[in-house]
Amino acid sequence: MSWSRRSVSWVFSLSLVACSGDDGAADPSTTGTDPDTSAGTDPSATSSGGGSTDGSSSGEPTTAGESSTGDAPITIEPGAVCALGERIGLVEIWSGGGVGSVSGTIYDKADPWIGPAELENASCAFHRFSTTSCGTCEGDEVCSFDGECVAPRLAHTDAVLDVTAAGETVSITADPITGMLYGDVDGDADLVLRLRYGDVDVELPAVAYAPAPEGLVVVGEGDAMAPESVDASWTPRDDGSRVRTVIPINHHAAGPTFTACDVPTNAGNLHADAGMLVPLATITGLEFQGLDVSHTAAVHLDAGCIEFRIGGQLPGSVTWP
Repeated sequence: MSWSRRSVSWVFSLSLVACSGDDGAADPSTTGTDPDTSAGTDPSATSSGGGSTDGSSSGEPTTAGESSTGDAPITIEPGAVCALGERIGLVEIWSGGGVGSVSGTIYDKADPWIGPAELENASCAFHRFSTTSCGTCEGDEVCSFDGECVAPRLAHTDAVLDVTAAGETVSITADPITGMLYGDVDGDADLVLRLRYGDVDVELPAVAYAPAPEGLVVVGEGDAMAPESVDASWTPRDDGSRVRTVIPINHHAAGPTFTACDVPTNAGNLHADAGMLVPLATITGLEFQGLDVSHTAAVHLDAGCIEFRIGGQLPGSVTWP
C-alpha cells in the first residue's frame, strides 16, 4: 500500500508520505529489558490535545486534510507523546556536555507485548505482562499481550535521521542489523529533524532542548524492597516540555513489566503508589532509573505513532526515610 504525498502543518510546514514494506531485522527489544523500547512513556494510552497529565499536548492537534485518494489524515501533535499501544517508533536526543546523543528505532508495528495498563493514576501507569501466557510459540513468533503467538515486529533498517544545527547537517543511518539510530550531534543549538525510511519523509523545524527543571526532589516511602510510594517534585515551568520516568521490573526478573510516569513540566510533580511499585521490587529491590525532561512531538501515521523527545536526562536516586 502507498499513500499520495500531501502537506500537513504543525506551526510549520511538513510533508509526509506513508511507509511501504519493510526489510528490517528482528525487533531488538523483544528481550523486554529496555524500558524505553519495550515499555514507553504515555501512562494513559491517549494522545489527544488538551494539556492534561495524560501524555497529551498542551494545544490542539493539527490534522492534515484527507488526500484525494481517500487516505486517512495525518495528525501532528506538538508537546504530545504516543499512546504505548500505538507507538511504532521513538527518537530521543539527550544533551550533555555540549553533545546531543541520539538514539531511536522505527518499527513496522507497535510492540505486541504492550497492552492496557493494569493500574493508573493522573501521572503514572503500571503495565504487567505474563511471559508464559502463550506456552511455546513456533519459529520466531512472540507471545502477545493477548496471549497469542504473533510475528515479531521488524525494525526499519533503511531509516535515516538528518539533524541540522547551526546550519550544519549530520545524517545518522540506522544499523543494518538492529535498525537502531545512534550518534552524536550539537548539544546546544536548536535542532531541525528530518526522518526518512521507505516512502516516509518527515521534517520537523527547529526544536530546542528542554532544560532541567529547578528544585527536583525524588522521595519514597517504605524502602527499595517494599516501596509504598515514590514522589518526584520540581518547580513548575510552563514551556510545553514534559517530565518522564520509566521504572522497569528488577533486572533479575526481566520481562516487559514496568511503571511509566509522564507529565507536563507545569504539573510540578508525579506520584507512583505501592501497587505500581511492589511488583517491580523483586529479587534485589526497586530499580529507579532517574527522570528526563524533553520537548516532544507525536507523529501519527497509518502504521502507528512515532514519538520524538529532545532534552536532557536527570539522573538521580530515590531518597528513602
